Amino acid sequence: MTHPLSLPAHPDATLSYDTPFIRRAVRPGPRARLICFPHAGAGAGSYRTWPALLPPDIELVAVQLPGREDRVGDAPFTRAEPMIRSVLQALRPYLDLPAAFFGHSGGALLAYETARGLMRRLGISPAWLILSGQNAPDRGQQERLHRLPDSKLAERMRELDGTDPEILDHPDALRDLLPVLRTDFMVWETYRFTPESGVAVPIDVLGGDRDRRTDDAGLAGWREWTSGPVTVRMFPDGHFFLHQARAEIVGLIADRLSPRAERIPEGSHGP
Repeated sequence: MTHPLSLPAHPDATLSYDTPFIRRAVRPGPRARLICFPHAGAGAGSYRTWPALLPPDIELVAVQLPGREDRVGDAPFTRAEPMIRSVLQALRPYLDLPAAFFGHSGGALLAYETARGLMRRLGISPAWLILSGQNAPDRGQQERLHRLPDSKLAERMRELDGTDPEILDHPDALRDLLPVLRTDFMVWETYRFTPESGVAVPIDVLGGDRDRRTDDAGLAGWREWTSGPVTVRMFPDGHFFLHQARAEIVGLIADRLSPRAERIPEGSHGP
């Protein structure tokens, strides 16, 4: 078995190489872009099936961080700040169209901090944020997964149900995967949110009703960090509810980027 960290591309991948940090499902004359940020241990390939669910005028751009898939030989980031700076710089050429940012778990924090950095440094922002499976940034990370021994970390990954069981049961694949997972968890478990500013962007917050890594107050807490409207939506399942709800989530994003979509009045909040 060849495990995902060493794959140059998935056999049915629709994402092409643009730059070391960017994989893209190229569309002719796109009207808008969906920019996706990976969760711990994952790469751009985790979004390879999403373009088929999007309208033809929305182009998907996926961030490829070092240390996974075709960048398995590159040293991964160990701190949030240089990761955010590098991703912000890599995305600048792709922000010439209206864009929605989507991120799950640690990817949600990266999406939010990238949006915040764009506003502070360049005075621009995405049209929408969709933040999935992640409490508000001031809540911190309660678990310290990066400190667990390998056996306990593998057990926790199995409980979260976001890693292919075949990988967890394959010693060679697991041996290569755990250091990347551990480093990714360390990035966001040692990250310290600086509350001096938020964003002015509408946010959809997505949660799983059986996710033990989030709670109602933590998901609702995103309202403190944007002046735009916030809607919290719950899905049945645990931390990786997005796998089962993929089509519904992509449909929501396409709706948000539709030129016909009604915008919620500035300053109001969803249910």
